[in-house]
Amino acid sequence: MEIFHQLKPVQSKILNLKDTMESEDEKESGVKDMFEIIMRKLSKLDDIDSRVQSMENDLKDMMSSLEFVHAEVKDLKEENEKRKAKGHKTDERLEKLEDLNTALKNRVIDLQTRSMRDHLIFYNINEMKNENPTDMVHGILENQLGFENAKDTVKIYIDRAHRLGRPNPTLFTTRS
Repeated sequence: MEIFHQLKPVQSKILNLKDTMESEDEKESGVKDMFEIIMRKLSKLDDIDSRVQSMENDLKDMMSSLEFVHAEVKDLKEENEKRKAKGHKTDERLEKLEDLNTALKNRVIDLQTRSMRDHLIFYNINEMKNENPTDMVHGILENQLGFENAKDTVKIYIDRAHRLGRPNPTLFTTRS
């Protein structure tokens, strides 16, 4: 039994060595597995990092575009304010011109009515060939209205005399 006792410590050492080797193999295998997991995780982190970089670049582009849009909006607001001010001035000017136009129309109407009150219109006067309307009016004044020397009187002044419309020769037809 003594041999057995002596073998026992050697066996235990071998078993311990075997356990140690197995545990080292397991440890090595575990380290390899952990290393592979770490490498996959690092690869995923690299992908995530590249995506984040891409998103940061896109965000920078969007920010610069947004700044440009803000500047454009500001410029458009300023231009709109200028146009509004110009529109108000134009409206005021238009109102003044409309008032002036109304005043001028009223003055023209007044001048027309003043000039028309000196007009005389005679109806139903027979037309003759090569007639002188001024002489015809003088004749009516002398013969039918009783003015003496109407042609020579200074109080009766005829600036112009003319017929209205086209000549209308009277045509007589005979009936049989």
